[in-house]
Amino acid sequence: MIVFELKSKMLRRQARAGDDVAAMADLAQALVRPQAQAMERHAVLHEHGAITLTRETSKTTITLRSREVLKVSITRGDLGSLHDRPFLQPFLRTGCIVEFITRDPARRHELDPLYEWFRKLKAAAARADENILNCRIPFSTSWSLSVFQLLLLLENTCDNESFAVELQRTRRMATPLRDFYAEYEFALKLKKFGEEQNRQKN
Repeated sequence: MIVFELKSKMLRRQARAGDDVAAMADLAQALVRPQAQAMERHAVLHEHGAITLTRETSKTTITLRSREVLKVSITRGDLGSLHDRPFLQPFLRTGCIVEFITRDPARRHELDPLYEWFRKLKAAAARADENILNCRIPFSTSWSLSVFQLLLLLENTCDNESFAVELQRTRRMATPLRDFYAEYEFALKLKKFGEEQNRQKN
């Protein structure tokens, strides 16, 4: 089961210019907030076994059963390597166990949303019974994608199941590349090689 959170927040000019406080404040909205909101949906599913989606004319109930819940946040632009899981996973875990402090006390209030969203993320993870502190790979069910990365996955997708496969194609891959596009391309080459090997055997 995949929970999507769509956000339009991007890095402001100050953050792109190297203002670390501005960058952290922007990441609070672009990365932490959607992951906290997705984790809250996971918590509801875990606690009640189902969640009901309400539209104007209909309702749809989704049952968790034994399915894994994947949390995917989509941003309208590209955050570069900040999307990549080698950054996202440690960043989310770090924010749940430490508090970021500004050197300038006058700017401390700028990070208040960051503290609040990390608090909500940690609380929701506890409710969802997702181990984020004492595990080898924290937040292994969390992704952050740009619209461009999403479109790349959709090129090889024809239905819900194939999208889940493409999303997780590099999930357990660890290469020196540490880049979404490069690792995904490498994974597709491995898939093609495996298919060719199978054809030769048959």
